[in-house]
Amino acid sequence: MNFINKSNSFDSRKSIYPLSISEVFYFVQKRKFLIEDFNIIEKEAPEHKNVIFEKTYEYTKRFSQIGKYKPSLIRNILLKFSNNIEILRKGIFKIRINVCKIIDLIPYTVREACILIPKLTEVFGPKEIKLIIGLIS
Repeated sequence: MNFINKSNSFDSRKSIYPLSISEVFYFVQKRKFLIEDFNIIEKEAPEHKNVIFEKTYEYTKRFSQIGKYKPSLIRNILLKFSNNIEILRKGIFKIRINVCKIIDLIPYTVREACILIPKLTEVFGPKEIKLIIGLIS
């Protein structure tokens, strides 16, 4: 049975079977390359980075655990940073992607979050990471 349709995306509504190991590997690799592409695009083509970040955020959201949380929780997390100019300068999509990563991995401590997501401290400080962990726990 083919789980990946012609557009190379998985539609969980079409299948009652879980993903195979090779399909999980495919999605993890694709996600990894998207994150690596961020860094290249952000340096080489800053005028296009918001479009790329938006596409990657949508991709990350689709394959993350973010769907099991209420949209109001995600909104509350983002509102907590709406007054923090330093964080907002880093870009709203970068913030959203990192919130998705934290929700996916559900770390218990700031240290654990920083180990699981190496570049997290480039977007959030320890207080902000602790706040997000507290909101999703």
